[in-house]
Amino acid sequence: FFQADDGIRDFCLSRGLGDVYKRQPIVISGSWFNILPKGGRTERHRHESSVISGAFYLDLPEGDFGKFFVVSPLQPYMMCVHNVRETPYGQYFYDVPIKEKHLYLFPSWLEHGSRTNNTEHDRWTVSFNTSACSQEMLDPNFVESVWGKGHEGS
Repeated sequence: FFQADDGIRDFCLSRGLGDVYKRQPIVISGSWFNILPKGGRTERHRHESSVISGAFYLDLPEGDFGKFFVVSPLQPYMMCVHNVRETPYGQYFYDVPIKEKHLYLFPSWLEHGSRTNNTEHDRWTVSFNTSACSQEMLDPNFVESVWGKGHEGS
């Protein structure tokens, strides 16, 4: 069993997002996997009805495997910015240096996608969304097994 709530809460607090879950239990509200074959990519998108999303890279082939990228949320506000030279602060797209068997967490509103996999092998990713959940909606035995005695209905 993977208990992600403290790690996700710490991530939010360290980024100045506050305690977005207000000490409510965090659940993985949806999960899926992607197998990105040669020539495959994911379009730019975001995750509605979620607060924090995650991607775990199971298997990355050697070479140009289709990097994960994020889109600057400042793009609409930078239409009058004229950079003399390119810097990371003026980029609209940023390629995230990903590693195999690493988990990446990001705010679900952040637009992202993946570049084209130009290798002969598949790239495997497991992803998920999270949501806050009222403890009353969870089985009391589950709540006790995860958070211990004394948290039932609190």
